[in-house]
Amino acid sequence: MKNTISIIIPVYKVDLKYFGECLLSVKNQTFRDFEVYVIFDGAEKYIVDYYNKIIGNDKRFKSIVRDNKGVSYTRNQGIDLVNTKWISFVDADDWLELDALDFFYKKIENIEDVDFVIMKNYRNYKDKQVVIETGIACDCFFRKKEIIDLFQSSYGSKRGKIKYCNSVWKNFYKTSFLKNNHIRFDTDLQLAEDMLFNFDVWRFSKQGYYINHPIYHYRYNDDSIMNSKIELLIEKYNDVYPRFYKKIELLDFECSKNHQLFIIRQIERYAIAIRKDNFKCFKKKISNLLKNNFYYDAIKKSNLFELSTKHMIFLLFLKINFIFGLYYIVKIRKMK
Repeated sequence: MKNTISIIIPVYKVDLKYFGECLLSVKNQTFRDFEVYVIFDGAEKYIVDYYNKIIGNDKRFKSIVRDNKGVSYTRNQGIDLVNTKWISFVDADDWLELDALDFFYKKIENIEDVDFVIMKNYRNYKDKQVVIETGIACDCFFRKKEIIDLFQSSYGSKRGKIKYCNSVWKNFYKTSFLKNNHIRFDTDLQLAEDMLFNFDVWRFSKQGYYINHPIYHYRYNDDSIMNSKIELLIEKYNDVYPRFYKKIELLDFECSKNHQLFIIRQIERYAIAIRKDNFKCFKKKISNLLKNNFYYDAIKKSNLFELSTKHMIFLLFLKINFIFGLYYIVKIRKMK
């Protein structure tokens, strides 16, 4: 048996302390039958030098240094390079449990015909660590019913019982499955590329598997684009929506149902982010946002009763254009 698992680590800008923790968590895995592609995507020379110092002559690690082309291009390059049975992705400022690969392999080695595997993760803040619960209590297969659930969860529908399923880290993908179905990341996007990649995985897959065990440490970063700079985030989502709809058109009815709720979620996220503004400013920003046809159409077509109560009320106020109601409810609560 040789190189069962490949790990792809894209590197652009990263704190050396975090990068070192990432590399050592992979290098010191108790499972030894793996290879790593560390792809420096326009990273500074001192980061590359630090990598060489940490890794030394460990033959399992292969590095590529090139100009910046983006995380999606980098991950795609990794997919094209590997020929192992399984592939996984690790961000350069996150880290793995030392038995992550061993735990995965022992669980999956005797299970046939699985195209992807989802596991649990920790979320690491500056002062605490929490296990992110997925809503699934035990190991199980993802077949048609569960795959529909994955889509519904991604949209934000209350039908979706599986939480936190959009990311690609903490997952393992069968390499032959990705290559045979030409599944790649969209290189024109700077966010939601993970979700759209997984849409293709779920669409083509006949069967996946869930392992109810946390292996991945996601470092929560207040400065990341997903956690700050809401105006920039909304602007970038305007690039996502056309590609999102192209993916939706390829799905059957059960998988595509309620897809408009994904866009409603972004309106709600935006409203919460600007809730500290005075009402006049809040109203102006929300009114300007809703002039966008993507948001207007999503509000019109979304079904109130596919949402939990608090999100249902938000959508109801959107439908009747009750901006003060929106302002009030986001003032008194926060979205997870």
